[in-house]
Amino acid sequence: KDRFTIIKNCYYPILNIPLLFNIPVNLEVSANTLLEIKKLDKNFIELLKNLISKNLVNLIGSGYNQIISPITPEEINDQNLKIGNRYYKKILGFKPKIALVNEMAYSKDLIPTYIKNGYKSVIIDIDNISIVRQKKTNHKSSNPFTYKIKNLDVIFASSFLFQEFQNCVYGDVSIKNYQKNINNLKKDMYNILPIYSGDAEI
Repeated sequence: KDRFTIIKNCYYPILNIPLLFNIPVNLEVSANTLLEIKKLDKNFIELLKNLISKNLVNLIGSGYNQIISPITPEEINDQNLKIGNRYYKKILGFKPKIALVNEMAYSKDLIPTYIKNGYKSVIIDIDNISIVRQKKTNHKSSNPFTYKIKNLDVIFASSFLFQEFQNCVYGDVSIKNYQKNINNLKKDMYNILPIYSGDAEI
């Protein structure tokens, strides 16, 4: 019963960022969510398609549903991505090349499944798997928010950074202190800095 309210108050404002300010955003959405939105508000889908065509929204895939992949059999994970891609193509006219690892619950066994389903990059949380990054690797990167596993590029989100953003919005962290933290990170010349990687409803 609250879905109309969520679309109006949470989803449209996301699209207003590129629409009004010409600032591109990345938006992750499951195929099932797209189907539900299409039932309720076809105008949203048309606006989304228009912004994607102008490179103002980069759609991030996550399969048909946001299932917790590491505790799900590989065949189900595979079908989840396959069915998701089918609906992305049907609704938006293309299949996304970047995926969010659902709930950022990562397992190395997932990598072949994403590659098999045409994904070139995945997004996972850097703060909760920092131990993985301490292992030796042949890949050298000046940016801690990018990485490579086999044939898949990895983009790291940061639960610390998006919680810091939320705390600033809620007034628990001052804008001055938040900007100071961001500027300190920018000094390191990162070409990718994941400011907010949380749920649009929040």
